[in-house]
Amino acid sequence: MDEIDFIVEEQESRSQADEKMRLKVAFGDDVAQRFLRLRGIIGELMQEAVLERYAAKQAARIARDAIANAALGSAG
Repeated sequence: MDEIDFIVEEQESRSQADEKMRLKVAFGDDVAQRFLRLRGIIGELMQEAVLERYAAKQAARIARDAIANAALGSAG
């Protein structure tokens, strides 16, 4: 593993952890639990998987936006 790969993985892990924390702050633990239970997502492992998937989608969206903004900035 190259040093750059390690840095990228560390940044991704940090951003996923940050997103999880933002979700907990935004929804609170009880609200998030009820939200997931209402949708049939029961159990800690299933709930963590949903939150991780959400965080990954959010990170991908942010990355796409950053790339698009950078492309627009360099085109002008």
